Amino acid sequence: KVTQTVSNLDWFPTLLSMAGVALPKEITIRGRDFTPLLKGESVPWNDDLYAEYSMHHGAQTQMRGYRTPGWKLMQDFASPGRAELYDLTSDPHERNNLIASRNAQHVRIRATLAAKMHKRMVQLKDPALKPLSRIMFGSCIKQDKPMPIFKTIQSKQPEMFIFLGDNIYADTADMKVMKAKYDKLAADPGFSGLLETCPILATWDDHDYGENDAGASYSKRLESQRIFADFWKLPRQAAARQRPGVYDAHVYGPKGQRTQVILLDTRYFRGPLKRGEKRVGGPYYPTTDATITMLGEDQWKWLEQQLRVPAEIRIIATSIQYIAESAGQETWSNIPLERARLLKLIKQTKANGILMISGDRHWAEIASLPGPTGYPLYDITSSSLNQPHGRGTPTINQYRDVPETYHQVNFGTILVDWQQSDPTIQLQILDLEGQPRIQKQLKLSNLRP
Repeated sequence: KVTQTVSNLDWFPTLLSMAGVALPKEITIRGRDFTPLLKGESVPWNDDLYAEYSMHHGAQTQMRGYRTPGWKLMQDFASPGRAELYDLTSDPHERNNLIASRNAQHVRIRATLAAKMHKRMVQLKDPALKPLSRIMFGSCIKQDKPMPIFKTIQSKQPEMFIFLGDNIYADTADMKVMKAKYDKLAADPGFSGLLETCPILATWDDHDYGENDAGASYSKRLESQRIFADFWKLPRQAAARQRPGVYDAHVYGPKGQRTQVILLDTRYFRGPLKRGEKRVGGPYYPTTDATITMLGEDQWKWLEQQLRVPAEIRIIATSIQYIAESAGQETWSNIPLERARLLKLIKQTKANGILMISGDRHWAEIASLPGPTGYPLYDITSSSLNQPHGRGTPTINQYRDVPETYHQVNFGTILVDWQQSDPTIQLQILDLEGQPRIQKQLKLSNLRP
């Protein structure tokens, strides 16, 4: 007897498994193989179900549902007032709609199921979704330290969170050690709660890549990529499971209100850095060697394609700062020919709406640079999520757009008001209490020539 919940989507992969046919890698299969359940094996199994039903002729509906073994939420995105919540344990025939109940338990469950439904809709790029308006991000997590900021982030109701790297401090070539540190992060209630709250995107930086300041010479980069893909539960057909490097891109929202998120990999292909006398930020200096790359040729070609994809806002996530000047630290400015190449590519593709986000520095700041197509480029740096900067003072940066920097734990937000004819974009760095410490307000038209 199988007691776990299965759906019609699960039959296809199950029948393929019974026939001894491997799942095709080039297509998305949303069902799960339940042959282990038929054999009585104990395997991890999520009993939650997501459902959708739409009508576009005659009656108009965009019905979406999320069901757990005990509760069921239905919502019609074409009719915002039409929603239903049922307690399946006490009301299995769904006769008592609790959607308007003010009972604290019902309110909490309704919010939890709505968040899970929204997460699934974003993952599927559901056309019924409204455009992304609350995007949050951060970097640098010491997996052995408390992480109270994740509860603050959840309280801000993110529609997406982007991890910018140093998501653990692995600093090892031993993959068992690396996995154990990922497991430590996964066990944190605040972190796991955030993963339940909203869709998650991630790239890596040196410490979760595997070694301080490491690039292409890191000996375990292939093995590290596999662990990265498994930890972030990337789907079987995800780019990071099919090719070297963890770079990827996604577009969300309807036409006219699209947000593209481009995740760069500044580690897997990066060449050696030029070293010299140590400065405040570290021992690195700009190089004029044209053979040294930041992204590698395959990633550069891919990036050109992505910058031509239609979108109104483009968030480029780079683990290290793009705009900041070289002051000894790791930054794009240490490979100035690659930095210039990106500017040239933006001009060549006529890509509008670009906002860069970065981490790494253990402080937060906003920098800007005149863009190649007539609008300024902004780089919003957020770091660290739980490891404040020891020195407490920043390195020099002539491109700092806002004079303030912030050196305690923080996370970044990009808030977009799509209701306006010229949408407002609010860039913020928030502290542990969720209060803004650095702010910059733009109009979408400011990101156009």
